[in-house]
Amino acid sequence: SWMVTKCMSYAGERRCTIPYALNASFESAMNHVEFAKMHVCGNDFVVVDAVTTELDLEIERVSAWGDRKKGIGFDQLLVIEPPTNPDDDFFMRIHNTDGGEAEQCGNGCAAVTAFIQAQGLSAQNKVVLGTLGGRVKCEIVAKSDAQLPIVKVQLTEPDLRPQSLPFVTDSTNCNQTMDLASSDHRTIEFTAVSVGNPHAVVFVDDVDDTAVADIGHAMQSHERFPDSVNVEFVQSLNRTNARLRIYERGVGETLACGSGACAAMAAGLINGIFDKSVSLSSPGGESRVSWDGPGTRPELQALPQLAYKGRVKK
Repeated sequence: SWMVTKCMSYAGERRCTIPYALNASFESAMNHVEFAKMHVCGNDFVVVDAVTTELDLEIERVSAWGDRKKGIGFDQLLVIEPPTNPDDDFFMRIHNTDGGEAEQCGNGCAAVTAFIQAQGLSAQNKVVLGTLGGRVKCEIVAKSDAQLPIVKVQLTEPDLRPQSLPFVTDSTNCNQTMDLASSDHRTIEFTAVSVGNPHAVVFVDDVDDTAVADIGHAMQSHERFPDSVNVEFVQSLNRTNARLRIYERGVGETLACGSGACAAMAAGLINGIFDKSVSLSSPGGESRVSWDGPGTRPELQALPQLAYKGRVKK
């Protein structure tokens, strides 16, 4: 029901349209949804305004849009809605590629904040986003050399109880061990961290030599993670630098993940591996995260970028 056939630049923005002659069902804007394709370090999103436009999405439609061969393709679909709490400015609904809803998305919060200001939904530099995983405080702190906004994102305070993921165990220690149902009977050690969504952080010697997909899938599908889990693989280089690979729930391996970077930071600090600020290099780019420890929010700095704008049939 959609096909991009022509891309042009308008006032510095790239817009993709479908010529009428090639799509007879392109009746009017009323039958289509405007979207922005954005990314942070290759962690890519489709952002939709449901504040000024009525939108009712089914899981099948979301997963169809998320198909990279037959749809638009994204790691997450981010829907900006009116706030459900009077203390919030907006509510951000998050869908993974498979259509299921996610609780939190750090890089997505940065992209949505930039979108909100660019679209004139708010003139403020500070935005409070409600999510299923809690309230997120966002602020546009500067412009990059390319005049793109640098966004500071404060996710919820890390919860280091394994039950917060949840992970089935009688222990309350954040560091856990589990046996995976694999041919080599692999045993995995990980740190449980929730930053509004569940993460299992695995420290490894070399992320390039780690079977990310195999281990990630085995952990996500394990009965001890009844709601599945996002899995981060972290290779510490020193106390302020590390390499990161992410296997996201409902998506697979992604080029970057803001909440995953925050979870990795929390796991590294609590285990005495990192200082209070760390640079995490993932396949898509670099994330800078700081955290002062329990009782405080982790802070992610992100540079959201617009790839193009388009519209898709409802």
